[in-house]
Amino acid sequence: MSVSARPHAVIVPLPAQGHINPMMHLAKKLAREDGFLITFVNTDFIHARIMEAKMNIKSTLQYHVDETSIRLKSIPDGLEPQDSRTSDFPKVLRALENSMAPSLDKLIQEINEKEEYKVTCLIVDLWMQFLLDVAKRHDIPRAALFPGLTATCALRYNSPTLVSSNLLPSNGVPEENKMVKYLPFLPPLYSAHLPWLHGGKTESELLFELGQRTTAKMKDMEWTLFNSFYDLEAPVIDEFSKQVGVLPIGPLIPPQFLHGDLDQKRTVNNTGLWTEELECLDWLDRQSPCSVIYVSFGSFAMFNARQLEELALGLEATQKPFLWVVRNDLMDGKTVALPSGFTERIKDRGCLVSWAPQLSVLSHPSVACFITHCGWNSTLESISMGVPMICWPYFADQFLDRTYIVEVWKIGLALNTNEDGLIPKDEIAAAVKRLISEEEGGEIKKRVTKLKGNCRAAVKEGESSYNNYKLFVNAMKRK
Repeated sequence: MSVSARPHAVIVPLPAQGHINPMMHLAKKLAREDGFLITFVNTDFIHARIMEAKMNIKSTLQYHVDETSIRLKSIPDGLEPQDSRTSDFPKVLRALENSMAPSLDKLIQEINEKEEYKVTCLIVDLWMQFLLDVAKRHDIPRAALFPGLTATCALRYNSPTLVSSNLLPSNGVPEENKMVKYLPFLPPLYSAHLPWLHGGKTESELLFELGQRTTAKMKDMEWTLFNSFYDLEAPVIDEFSKQVGVLPIGPLIPPQFLHGDLDQKRTVNNTGLWTEELECLDWLDRQSPCSVIYVSFGSFAMFNARQLEELALGLEATQKPFLWVVRNDLMDGKTVALPSGFTERIKDRGCLVSWAPQLSVLSHPSVACFITHCGWNSTLESISMGVPMICWPYFADQFLDRTYIVEVWKIGLALNTNEDGLIPKDEIAAAVKRLISEEEGGEIKKRVTKLKGNCRAAVKEGESSYNNYKLFVNAMKRK
């Protein structure tokens, strides 16, 4: 490739950890495999968080972005400094929609006027589809990435049809909780677990409307990418592709984790908002194979004091070693308070960290299972590493993810609440025992190991995700 022909992609994720990660994986893939220069654009707020994590001495060995190929830039998000970026998603998305396009337009214009490599394509998170008009103004190819389960996008896209067929009320918020077969190619789902139901009725209505408006734009998109792979969601992809363009290119995971380059597994990290505590990998090295329970609930989930206590005591009751990610804001945003004497009692078999290098953990031979919130990144990473899951969804699309994990793919177990709405310690300990020590767990391990093989095969030359990715790259290069 000549210097003058170098492709230059501007990539804009939704400003949330679970959306930034797959976008950065895509950016690195484009730079590594296809020679792209990447301008990765976060909001000012997120950019500051990333730089703070990068500067922490504990993460300097892990943090890696090739600055000759990937530059981190930022633009305003339209919110005031004191505004929350996590508690009111509709407000955040409205602010982004009202403010970001002019700033992005200006950034691309400045790059084209001042830099050697002009911008040749724009790639955005599907939730940021309102930015694609910027690409039209600059006459460059454009694409969107949906970083979740394809089935979730299909459900959102078809929600107007569900309203017209009386499977949903016009506001998207069912009045009663019942099991419903919403689409022929999806499993039945409890109506209380629809992905837009979060917070109160008003917020759920706004999320429903935002999802409808966002996915409706797919009709006009030539390139909509999905962080999934064909064998994982074949019935959904086959049917959804009859409605809109669906291009699964996943899993978007660094190649060293898919191809077993053990020397590299400790030297690559995502562009994260938290500092990873790498000492936990040394702790894992000292544990027996397939013995450790890994526990992490992503970047948003929070627990009240009673539920956090049940979780801690449940882990203690397993009598197994465990690695638990305890974010500083895990307890309803307050300082985490663990049960009296807990830390002392588990000191010989428990490792508590504020954030972990998740792919390195899941790929470690000592890890036996993953207690997870069922976020899509965590789900796909667990499948890619062949780790069975114990499912504890928190909100939004995580309930549909759990349905696929437990009922469709049968690679995990669900946890059930008691009459007080809590998941008790005995339920947690029993699920771990079933997964690690009983025959049922052995069958689950066989199924997830098979999916692991399918997952890794999908990105090999000539296979489904590889072929889809190359089609997309050639389009972005206008070949």
